[in-house]
Amino acid sequence: SSETLIEHEVDIEACALSSDGSHVAIADERAEVTLLSVNDQKQSRKVGVGRGRWLTLGFSDDDDWLIAGGVEHAVTLWPLALGTRRPVGQSTRFRGLPSPALDVVFTPKAKGFITYGVNAHFRHWSLDGKPPGALPEFSDNGGDPVNDLVISQDGRWSVLACAAAGPSECAPVKLLKLGETEKYVLGHHHERATGVAISTDQRWLAS
Repeated sequence: SSETLIEHEVDIEACALSSDGSHVAIADERAEVTLLSVNDQKQSRKVGVGRGRWLTLGFSDDDDWLIAGGVEHAVTLWPLALGTRRPVGQSTRFRGLPSPALDVVFTPKAKGFITYGVNAHFRHWSLDGKPPGALPEFSDNGGDPVNDLVISQDGRWSVLACAAAGPSECAPVKLLKLGETEKYVLGHHHERATGVAISTDQRWLAS
């Protein structure tokens, strides 16, 4: 069965479901981000307005944070108070991306997040008591475009599924240790690796 949470008068560009399933965040074509309660459709809160289109939304695994990335080469982070009627907290913007953010992924326990975008860039920010941008930026600009990204359960490793840099080249699957610049190519696909996943015991990788 399905249920309509809101009748929206403009197109929805991105949406995300909280980890506990109690809330949905939506971003519309006016760059407005709204937080909706699944159990109480009247309890909706406006989170914020961007300066350009939002391309992705995501909740942290503890639902304490909502993050959004978009075309303005930046991501925005909001502290939440789910289950209460308190307003959403003051946002923090993370700038300096070389291209629009296509996706944002939290590390376990919301100790940081990774964003990736066009031109094969991605960046890891720490939220664990360190200043924004304290960890190095990993960049493959001009290399292999990123199609998907996953982080290991212990938050130490990231795996990238990439597209081939050229029509006659193979598409790599890359392993990176967060906080370091070293990266390893685990294998290749023909033309494009579209997705990647790590088993919960961290013994297996599928792409």
